[in-house]
Amino acid sequence: MAGTGALVLMSGAVQARSNGGTGDAPARPGPSALILPALSVHGDGDGAEPAPSRDPIDVSAGVWVPRLQGPVARPAAARSWFRVEERLGLDDPEPSPVLEIRVPVNPEADLMLSGFSFSTSNSDILDPGTPAGLAFGAVPLVAGSWFDARFDLDVLGVDGVLAIGHPIRGDAAGRAVDLRFNAIVAARWIDASFRLASGGAVESVSDEWLALLWGGGFRARWEISEGKTFVHAIRLHGAVALGPAMGGRGGYVWMVRGGVALELHRSFDLFVNYRLFELRLDTGASDDARLRVGLQGLFLGATIRF
Repeated sequence: MAGTGALVLMSGAVQARSNGGTGDAPARPGPSALILPALSVHGDGDGAEPAPSRDPIDVSAGVWVPRLQGPVARPAAARSWFRVEERLGLDDPEPSPVLEIRVPVNPEADLMLSGFSFSTSNSDILDPGTPAGLAFGAVPLVAGSWFDARFDLDVLGVDGVLAIGHPIRGDAAGRAVDLRFNAIVAARWIDASFRLASGGAVESVSDEWLALLWGGGFRARWEISEGKTFVHAIRLHGAVALGPAMGGRGGYVWMVRGGVALELHRSFDLFVNYRLFELRLDTGASDDARLRVGLQGLFLGATIRF
């Protein structure tokens, strides 16, 4: 059956021929020709939706539930290093809100804006097995003594993602799988602080850094035949990036992420991700603290595309 666009085109052509060839001024387009652009996008007139003019913007929100682990020291002397999860019990899972926005630049590149806030604290009695002479700056860590500890971390980021390989394209005829490999250039603004009180003394250190990271990853999408399941498609992704940090006395940052998303509708996903964010940072000379800590855990949430 001929499409609506074809019928309108034929009508416009006939009208042009009827007005032309007489030596008069060029014929004015008829009403049917004027509505050609509006109707021809429907193809064969079966009511199909028009193809999207651009890739959608993704907005993802959820809760990351990481644990804090790793050693700290002030100063970096032999008896200063201790692991915050072992000595201070700062490794309880802490729900942290996360927001991410993916903005497409073109079909092969996009920008990702992200941010999260993490905080954990604990007040308790130091374990009887705490080594003698252990201290954080002026704060002695004496077995059996009371302590109060807190760690805070705020991070804002931007990622530039560029496809460097697209071995399987989902838009090819008959292919339900799309697979691409990406190069990643990212930046992270990091604000970290650590406070410890015990034995009548208090130490508090904090600083800010800007980290520049490079890495790579992949994205895959497997479209499931309609009617077989309530899941429209399955999405997989993974990425790793590493880079130096400027600020304080420097250091570096690395991160790993990966996960699976269930596409319940072309505009809505539910996902489960794993995230690792590792800090190897030194604060400024005035604090002279070493932070060798990291966060890792599951990230649960949803994505809306529009």
